[in-house]
Amino acid sequence: MRPKGGKAARPRFHCYFQIDPVTDADEYSAMKRHALELFRAFDANAVDAARFLFGV
Repeated sequence: MRPKGGKAARPRFHCYFQIDPVTDADEYSAMKRHALELFRAFDANAVDAARFLFGV
């Protein structure tokens, strides 16, 4: 919990969704934009394909 950008400290969290493998960056970004439409609390700055996390 840290203040950021002039906003009060708030809890931070990550959400993980199990998806089928995707190799197309545009398709992956579209999936993330759709998730943002459903879950408004998500970070709108994190919908690009460069912010890709994966499990092993």
